[in-house]
Amino acid sequence: MKKLFKDDDWLPRSEYFKTIRGQKMKYFYRSVKHRGRYEFNLFRLSKKAMTAADKRTLQRELLLQMKKQGRTMHRGKVALRLFVSPNEKNPPNIYNVTKNLLDLFSAPLGKRDIKRKGLLYKDDKQIAYLSVCYQMYRFTPSVIVEVFPFGDLIKDIELANNIISELDDQEYLAKIGETFPANGDYHFEEAVENYRYLMKNKYKYVTANDKRFYEAMINFNLRIIQDHMLKSNRLKINDIYHLFDALGLMEKKEFLSVEEQKKMSDMLAKTVLRLQSKIALPKIPIEGGETRQYEEQIRQAFTQFKSRWLQFEKLFSPIWLEILYKSPLTNYPFYKDLENIANNIIKSFNKIYGEKLRMGDHVPELYCISGYEILEIPRLPEDKEDGYVIVALTEGHLGYNDLVSRVKKVINHRYDD
Repeated sequence: MKKLFKDDDWLPRSEYFKTIRGQKMKYFYRSVKHRGRYEFNLFRLSKKAMTAADKRTLQRELLLQMKKQGRTMHRGKVALRLFVSPNEKNPPNIYNVTKNLLDLFSAPLGKRDIKRKGLLYKDDKQIAYLSVCYQMYRFTPSVIVEVFPFGDLIKDIELANNIISELDDQEYLAKIGETFPANGDYHFEEAVENYRYLMKNKYKYVTANDKRFYEAMINFNLRIIQDHMLKSNRLKINDIYHLFDALGLMEKKEFLSVEEQKKMSDMLAKTVLRLQSKIALPKIPIEGGETRQYEEQIRQAFTQFKSRWLQFEKLFSPIWLEILYKSPLTNYPFYKDLENIANNIIKSFNKIYGEKLRMGDHVPELYCISGYEILEIPRLPEDKEDGYVIVALTEGHLGYNDLVSRVKKVINHRYDD
């Protein structure tokens, strides 16, 4: 029997791969074996701005990088991350760039140049997780795309959840946003008290000081409150784990029966979907020709959120959208591209909050939405529950901190199992 060394003991191979260290070894193997990363320098990003020659050059460069890495076209469901850094004077919106690039990464433009059915993947329908980061005003324009099997992402989430459940380093977990600081957030609590005091004594402050000074004080404290809310809104790794566990896609717990685990995971999954700070959007329309009506319903949902939460009456910094999607219950196969769902949400959001955000007199305008990630929750054949679209507004001014990035940080954290 093959055995592997661990902490002065010899473990059977099957036992070793049940340990955290063994699971991490499998994670690193998956990352090297299955994950492709490709980088391009693009000065024009939108479909209208790019010429036919630009698009063909991009596809040839993609194939060249795939060949160097020994990668082939993905045939199953994939997770795709897109990092876009434009330096145009008036860069296109995030949804225009995403749609153009995803199209170019799938179907070859001309069969004369490229004689194959697909490039990174064959069809957008294969994308079950999409993450897009849009960082403006960098010195070098670049596009980085990372793609790997969706099944690997589910395994990575399970491993990260197992590590979090046994990790004692709460300070590190709070730092990456997977738990709250043990002593609370002093600045947030102080800002709440200051805001209440200012609202209560508005006449006194406006009379004694300039009105603009009073508004500046209000905005200063609201910004701190909003930042705290955005951080706390983020879906945690164990939240995502519970959603997949409820579908039976995670390993069974040894200390629970099948019925007990199913009951517990269903309860936790429903708790995640009912969190008050999340925005429940209307279900995706099944029939065609309902897009305008659907976008109006989304705008109404954002308007209600804005009026309900005073701290989100206006935005003080760019945000990141987290979207959970489960297809509606139908009697026939139904699919909607994740990119199209995200585009409808972003356009409706911009109608309510505006497309761009001015941070200061000497700072260039930024798009309100600096990125988003949308995760499709699979619908199993025996699943009779209806679908949903859940949106969370989270912090978007700290760079790339999506689900995959946070899972990686947890797994790579130094840990003695």
